[in-house]
Parts: sequence; C-alpha cells; structure tokens
Amino acid sequence: MKITKTQLKKIIEEEFKASSKRSVNESANADEYYEEEVLDFAFSISQTFKQDQSQLFDAGLEPAQGRITREEWLQQLEVAGNQLRKVIERAVKKNIDSAISKFETQLHKGRFQR
Repeated sequence: MKITKTQLKKIIEEEFKASSKRSVNESANADEYYEEEVLDFAFSISQTFKQDQSQLFDAGLEPAQGRITREEWLQQLEVAGNQLRKVIERAVKKNIDSAISKFETQLHKGRFQR
C-alpha cells in the first residue's frame, strides 16, 4: 500500500477537524461516532490502495500484467481492497477502543492537569 506523507497529513488533518467539531453533548454517542470515523478511514485507505494498484498495472509496473487482463486485475483488486478495508477496520477499532479507554481513565483521574 502506497500513501504519501502529504496524503497521510491530509487524512490526519481531516480527522482532527472532524473530531474537534464534536460537541460535548455528542459524547454519549461516542461509540457510534468513532465507529463511523473508523469505517470512513478504512474505506479511504482501501480506495487509495486500489487506485495505486490500478495505476501500477496501467503503467506496466505490476508483475501480474501480461498474465491476466485489466478486467481480471480490477476484479482481484476489488476483492483485495474489500479485504484490506475489513482488516484495517478491525485493527483500528481495537486500537482506538484501547486508547480511548486509557485516556478517558487518565482524564477522569486528573492526569492532564498542568
């Protein structure tokens, strides 16, 4: 998977902006909010992956080129992209849940006071 630093910065900035817009009243729906953010993030990464791989094939840089048609490649790429999205969703959800729990505990214990 190929993501440039610029693309990663943009994703992080967008996620930060989206999360900072959340109001305190929405915190009761935090699980749903984070779930939606994770799904959006995983979808974005899988789309970037598919675009990158498609461009490699079209540029003649993909080792599979010559063995399969572009249509077959795109079909395989769709399956691979969907599987990648699911793997990212599971990994990110697990890590986010753990991080949020840790920081909520620390916050409620006053560990972020200056």
